[in-house]
Amino acid sequence: AVKTEIERPDVITADVAMDLLKAGNANYLNPNVDADLRSKLTTDGQHPYAVVITCSDSRVAPEILFDINLFHSYLL
Repeated sequence: AVKTEIERPDVITADVAMDLLKAGNANYLNPNVDADLRSKLTTDGQHPYAVVITCSDSRVAPEILFDINLFHSYLL
């Protein structure tokens, strides 16, 4: 299976937000999504090469700004 984009409605209530979080988590738990990456994380451990001190502003996600994967950095 291929990871699919979760459609985001214009109005987000608490229930809609929870549904979006659950759908995102379901994508994460899908064994066919990023299986190689997850396998590497569990067998090889985490060896980040950088610590990124960041803010909680979702517009500046370090993973996007620096094009890094899960195991490349430790975020504070």
